[in-house]
Amino acid sequence: MLFAFSPSVFAATRYETKIERGVNFRSQPNLSSKVYRSLKVNEYVHVIHLEKPGWIKIQTKEGRTGYMSSLPKYSTYSLPSVSTLRSNVVSYAKSLQGRVNYKYAARDEARLLFDCSSFTQYVYKKQGIYIPWGANAQTKYGTTIKYKSSLQMGDLVMMSFSKNSTRIGHVGIYIGGGKFIHNVNPTDDVVISDLNTGYWKDRFVKGTRVIR
Repeated sequence: MLFAFSPSVFAATRYETKIERGVNFRSQPNLSSKVYRSLKVNEYVHVIHLEKPGWIKIQTKEGRTGYMSSLPKYSTYSLPSVSTLRSNVVSYAKSLQGRVNYKYAARDEARLLFDCSSFTQYVYKKQGIYIPWGANAQTKYGTTIKYKSSLQMGDLVMMSFSKNSTRIGHVGIYIGGGKFIHNVNPTDDVVISDLNTGYWKDRFVKGTRVIR
Protein backbone atom coordinates (compact mmCIF):
# COMPACT_ATOMS: atom_id res chain seq x y z
CA MET A 1 0.00 0.00 0.00
CA LEU A 2 1.33 3.44 -0.91
CA PHE A 3 0.87 6.53 1.24
CA ALA A 4 0.16 10.05 0.04
CA PHE A 5 2.85 12.58 0.89
CA SER A 6 3.16 16.29 0.28
CA PRO A 7 5.85 16.82 -2.41
CA SER A 8 7.20 19.84 -0.53
CA VAL A 9 8.16 17.67 2.44
CA PHE A 10 10.67 15.69 0.39
CA ALA A 11 11.67 18.23 -2.25
CA ALA A 12 14.89 19.18 -0.49
CA THR A 13 15.97 15.59 0.21
CA ARG A 14 19.06 14.44 -1.68
CA TYR A 15 18.79 10.85 -2.88
CA GLU A 16 22.49 10.16 -2.92
CA THR A 17 22.78 6.39 -2.64
CA LYS A 18 22.46 4.16 -5.70
CA ILE A 19 21.13 0.61 -5.43
CA GLU A 20 23.56 -1.71 -7.23
CA ARG A 21 21.88 -5.06 -6.54
CA GLY A 22 18.27 -5.87 -5.74
CA VAL A 23 17.72 -5.77 -1.98
CA ASN A 24 14.70 -5.99 0.31
CA PHE A 25 13.32 -2.77 1.77
CA ARG A 26 12.08 -3.71 5.25
CA SER A 27 9.96 -2.30 8.06
CA GLN A 28 12.59 -3.09 10.74
CA PRO A 29 16.37 -3.68 10.75
CA ASN A 30 16.20 -7.47 10.83
CA LEU A 31 15.62 -10.35 8.43
CA SER A 32 12.33 -11.40 10.02
CA SER A 33 10.59 -8.05 9.52
CA LYS A 34 8.01 -7.19 6.87
CA VAL A 35 9.34 -6.57 3.36
CA TYR A 36 7.76 -3.47 1.82
CA ARG A 37 9.21 -4.22 -1.59
CA SER A 38 12.44 -4.95 -3.41
CA LEU A 39 14.67 -1.97 -4.18
CA LYS A 40 15.69 -2.13 -7.82
CA VAL A 41 19.09 -1.77 -9.48
CA ASN A 42 19.85 1.90 -10.35
CA GLU A 43 17.18 3.19 -7.94
CA TYR A 44 18.34 6.03 -5.66
CA VAL A 45 17.52 6.36 -1.96
CA HIS A 46 18.44 8.71 0.86
CA VAL A 47 20.40 7.23 3.78
CA ILE A 48 19.17 8.69 7.07
CA HIS A 49 21.66 6.94 9.34
CA LEU A 50 23.34 3.68 10.25
CA GLU A 51 20.71 2.08 12.48
CA LYS A 52 23.02 -0.64 13.79
CA PRO A 53 25.84 -2.74 12.35
CA GLY A 54 24.60 -4.25 9.09
CA TRP A 55 21.52 -2.04 8.65
CA ILE A 56 20.84 1.47 7.38
CA LYS A 57 17.67 3.48 7.70
CA ILE A 58 16.65 4.97 4.36
CA GLN A 59 14.01 7.06 2.68
CA THR A 60 12.76 6.19 -0.80
CA LYS A 61 11.62 8.71 -3.38
CA GLU A 62 7.98 8.04 -2.58
CA GLY A 63 8.73 9.28 0.94
CA ARG A 64 8.59 5.98 2.84
CA THR A 65 11.23 5.24 5.48
CA GLY A 66 12.50 1.77 6.31
CA TYR A 67 15.63 -0.35 6.41
CA MET A 68 18.00 -2.18 4.11
CA SER A 69 21.27 -4.05 4.41
CA SER A 70 24.38 -1.87 4.61
CA LEU A 71 26.56 -4.50 2.89
CA PRO A 72 28.58 -2.78 0.14
CA LYS A 73 27.41 -5.19 -2.57
CA TYR A 74 23.90 -3.72 -2.44
CA SER A 75 24.53 0.01 -2.82
CA THR A 76 27.06 2.81 -3.10
CA TYR A 77 26.63 3.61 0.60
CA SER A 78 29.81 3.52 2.66
CA LEU A 79 30.85 4.67 6.11
CA PRO A 80 34.19 6.30 6.82
CA SER A 81 36.84 4.02 8.30
CA VAL A 82 36.46 3.01 11.94
CA SER A 83 39.39 5.21 12.96
CA THR A 84 37.95 8.20 11.11
CA LEU A 85 34.54 7.69 12.70
CA ARG A 86 36.05 7.48 16.17
CA SER A 87 38.01 10.67 15.60
CA ASN A 88 34.98 12.46 14.14
CA VAL A 89 32.78 11.52 17.11
CA VAL A 90 35.29 12.92 19.58
CA SER A 91 36.01 16.06 17.54
CA TYR A 92 32.32 16.85 17.16
CA ALA A 93 31.62 16.28 20.84
CA LYS A 94 34.41 18.70 21.73
CA SER A 95 33.05 21.28 19.28
CA LEU A 96 29.82 21.39 21.31
CA GLN A 97 31.51 22.65 24.47
CA GLY A 98 30.10 26.06 25.29
CA ARG A 99 27.18 25.53 22.92
CA VAL A 100 25.14 22.73 24.47
CA ASN A 101 23.13 23.20 27.66
CA TYR A 102 22.09 20.49 30.08
CA LYS A 103 18.49 19.78 31.05
CA TYR A 104 17.29 16.54 32.60
CA ALA A 105 15.16 14.42 30.24
CA ALA A 106 15.58 16.96 27.42
CA ARG A 107 16.24 16.23 23.75
CA ASP A 108 15.88 19.51 21.89
CA GLU A 109 18.23 19.59 18.90
CA ALA A 110 17.07 23.00 17.70
CA ARG A 111 18.10 24.62 21.00
CA LEU A 112 21.01 22.23 21.70
CA LEU A 113 19.37 21.32 24.99
CA PHE A 114 20.14 17.76 26.10
CA ASP A 115 20.61 15.42 29.02
CA CYS A 116 23.61 13.08 29.14
CA SER A 117 22.27 10.38 26.82
CA SER A 118 20.49 12.62 24.33
CA PHE A 119 23.84 14.44 24.02
CA THR A 120 25.70 11.22 23.15
CA GLN A 121 22.84 10.22 20.84
CA TYR A 122 23.08 13.58 19.04
CA VAL A 123 26.86 13.36 18.64
CA TYR A 124 26.63 9.88 17.13
CA LYS A 125 23.71 10.88 14.92
CA LYS A 126 25.79 13.67 13.38
CA GLN A 127 28.25 10.99 12.26
CA GLY A 128 25.45 8.93 10.69
CA ILE A 129 25.16 6.43 13.56
CA TYR A 130 21.94 5.77 15.45
CA ILE A 131 21.93 4.92 19.14
CA PRO A 132 18.80 5.04 21.34
CA TRP A 133 18.05 7.63 23.99
CA GLY A 134 18.77 6.58 27.57
CA ALA A 135 22.01 5.46 29.23
CA ASN A 136 20.72 1.97 29.96
CA ALA A 137 19.39 1.59 26.41
CA GLN A 138 22.73 2.70 24.98
CA THR A 139 24.70 0.18 27.01
CA LYS A 140 22.75 -2.62 25.28
CA TYR A 141 23.42 -1.30 21.79
CA GLY A 142 27.05 -2.30 21.27
CA THR A 143 29.85 -4.52 22.55
CA THR A 144 30.41 -4.39 26.31
CA ILE A 145 33.83 -3.20 27.49
CA LYS A 146 34.47 -4.37 31.04
CA TYR A 147 37.68 -2.51 31.87
CA LYS A 148 38.72 1.11 31.57
CA SER A 149 42.08 -0.03 30.20
CA SER A 150 40.30 -1.55 27.17
CA LEU A 151 38.45 1.60 26.14
CA GLN A 152 39.08 3.17 22.75
CA MET A 153 38.38 6.67 21.49
CA GLY A 154 34.70 7.06 20.66
CA ASP A 155 33.45 4.34 23.02
CA LEU A 156 30.55 5.15 25.33
CA VAL A 157 31.35 5.11 29.04
CA MET A 158 28.62 4.19 31.49
CA MET A 159 29.00 5.70 34.95
CA SER A 160 27.33 5.44 38.35
CA PHE A 161 26.67 8.30 40.74
CA SER A 162 27.67 6.00 43.62
CA LYS A 163 31.18 4.66 44.20
CA ASN A 164 31.83 1.06 43.14
CA SER A 165 28.22 0.60 42.04
CA THR A 166 26.91 -1.31 39.01
CA ARG A 167 23.87 0.95 38.66
CA ILE A 168 24.19 3.08 35.53
CA GLY A 169 23.14 6.67 35.95
CA HIS A 170 25.23 8.61 33.46
CA VAL A 171 26.90 8.26 30.05
CA GLY A 172 29.68 10.03 28.18
CA ILE A 173 32.14 9.47 25.32
CA TYR A 174 35.71 8.29 25.86
CA ILE A 175 38.22 10.61 24.18
CA GLY A 176 41.46 8.81 25.07
CA GLY A 177 44.11 9.35 27.73
CA GLY A 178 41.80 8.23 30.52
CA LYS A 179 39.34 11.08 29.88
CA PHE A 180 35.76 11.33 28.69
CA ILE A 181 33.49 14.12 27.48
CA HIS A 182 29.94 14.36 28.79
CA ASN A 183 26.97 16.64 29.33
CA VAL A 184 26.96 16.54 33.09
CA ASN A 185 24.67 19.10 34.78
CA PRO A 186 23.00 22.53 34.34
CA THR A 187 25.98 24.31 35.91
CA ASP A 188 28.83 22.79 33.93
CA ASP A 189 27.10 21.48 30.77
CA VAL A 190 29.60 19.73 28.43
CA VAL A 191 32.92 19.06 30.14
CA ILE A 192 35.93 16.74 29.92
CA SER A 193 36.57 14.66 33.04
CA ASP A 194 39.13 12.10 34.16
CA LEU A 195 38.09 8.48 34.71
CA ASN A 196 41.02 7.79 37.02
CA THR A 197 41.06 10.77 39.37
CA GLY A 198 38.59 13.00 41.17
CA TYR A 199 34.85 12.47 41.41
CA TRP A 200 34.59 9.82 38.67
CA LYS A 201 37.52 7.65 39.78
CA ASP A 202 35.45 4.82 41.29
CA ARG A 203 32.23 5.29 39.33
CA PHE A 204 32.96 3.54 36.00
CA VAL A 205 30.50 0.69 35.38
CA LYS A 206 31.29 -0.41 31.82
CA GLY A 207 31.95 0.81 28.32
CA THR A 208 29.97 0.21 25.15
CA ARG A 209 31.65 -0.03 21.74
CA VAL A 210 29.26 1.07 19.01
CA ILE A 211 31.90 1.82 16.35
CA ARG A 212 33.51 -1.46 15.31
